[in-house]
Amino acid sequence: MNHRMLPSKNITPEDMQDHLDSLAHRLAVNTLSEMVFPQFFQIETIRNCNAHCRFCAVDRWDMSNPQLPQFLFDKIVEEMRDYRHWIRMVDVQRAGEPLLDKHLSQRISQLKNIGIRFVTVSTNASLLNEKTATRLLDSGLDEIMISIDSVDKEIYESLRVGLNYETVITNIKNFFALRDKQCPELVIRVRGVSCFRPDDPENQKQIQNWTRFWDEFRRPQDRIYMKKLHTWGNQHIWQEKISEYEHNLDYKPCIAPWSTFHVTSMGRVPLCGQDMDATMTMGDIHNQTIAEIWQGEHFSRIRELHQIGQRNEISFCRGCKIFDPDASLEQANHPKGYFPIPINK
Repeated sequence: MNHRMLPSKNITPEDMQDHLDSLAHRLAVNTLSEMVFPQFFQIETIRNCNAHCRFCAVDRWDMSNPQLPQFLFDKIVEEMRDYRHWIRMVDVQRAGEPLLDKHLSQRISQLKNIGIRFVTVSTNASLLNEKTATRLLDSGLDEIMISIDSVDKEIYESLRVGLNYETVITNIKNFFALRDKQCPELVIRVRGVSCFRPDDPENQKQIQNWTRFWDEFRRPQDRIYMKKLHTWGNQHIWQEKISEYEHNLDYKPCIAPWSTFHVTSMGRVPLCGQDMDATMTMGDIHNQTIAEIWQGEHFSRIRELHQIGQRNEISFCRGCKIFDPDASLEQANHPKGYFPIPINK
């Protein structure tokens, strides 16, 4: 490990090495140097969205090329083929509402057909009608993450602006039933964004009520939890809701630069999920391979800064904790940082 420029005299090289070792443990490798290819992918096939959530930066997204061309998706899939036993998860979603992509089910099947073991997608469920649900279940999908932040109509519609609560709830309930009948092994992950301080007793009651609402639908493999509100890499700060980030900077390295590869609909590769428009472009899938970008100078520099405790020199990383295990408020049987597929070297 590079010991230069540790952020405080109270932080020792041994401290930093402990944190790096912890990341390696989460990734099921001996050392982070083994991460020569991503284990996790988020591929943005479409970035159009039918909602304007108050905690989202949707109104700031670059919409110059909102759909990933099929030839680029084909290129990505083909480059994954030789690493199919290494890759642990591919999420066919990033920004946007993926059910607006008319080719989504076909693209999921493409990934499954080359041997990707775990394919997931995240949706607000507003378009998850029976026809769409059936196509997804037939595609080979392994998991669906449904984003819903409240089971109170007034609160829900005040957060997920543009969506109808009754439609979403009906779609979700019907999907649970269809899953149980057609594809009982599929994982349903219901996740909400907690826009309230979780340490407040009244807010804890709201979270508990939200969690209990799903008890009659969930199966043992399902996950029901909330995550903390975040700032999209300091790009979208909901002033009345977020205060802890600017006062609680963290020097510990983040797992994302060693684990996850993102592709925007424009074909650009951003720093991470917080970098919505690839403002910090790590590469471009049009003219580079996944391996070239992952092992290239831009990612290498980011990892170096994280290794020496200088992550807060990067604007997107300053104070960000979204990929820390404690960003999740999950209380279920799955441990925080749960990964569904073990590494197969």
